[in-house]
Amino acid sequence: NDKYGLGYGLMQQYEYLLWSHLSIMESFGFNMINGKKVNEFYENQNVTVDYEYFRSVPLQIGAGFYFGEGQSTFFILFKGGISWFWSVSPAYPEIVVNGNVVKEAIPRKETNGSFGFFTPKIGWQFKHLQLTLAYQGSVKKDAQINVFNIGVAYNVIKP
Repeated sequence: NDKYGLGYGLMQQYEYLLWSHLSIMESFGFNMINGKKVNEFYENQNVTVDYEYFRSVPLQIGAGFYFGEGQSTFFILFKGGISWFWSVSPAYPEIVVNGNVVKEAIPRKETNGSFGFFTPKIGWQFKHLQLTLAYQGSVKKDAQINVFNIGVAYNVIKP
């Protein structure tokens, strides 16, 4: 279906190199997926529904493996954690058939909670720059919350 949207986020990550190829890390961030209008089939009718937003604050820990020892190398990371979220569920319009209301309108309502998730990530490490592709998959039983990320990160390296 088309319940998706473009979003953006900011993430802080502290990574500690255990030895030349292996690291452990923690990260904390803020993600925003902006709403959009979608057409849905609701009570035997096509209706336009507004999804306002989805916000999440993920906290993760994980490990990474760097294939090279130099300043420029390919790497893989795997993180897992918990994310707190808040969002606005869509409103559905009143449905009228032949002048009779057959379904009352359902107003928007705010929801919030938390879910566990995992994030495999691949990328290329330059001296101070990382280019990455990642997938964030939820482990929540009653909802599918999945995010594909394209990332650019600047690494601050202490002397």
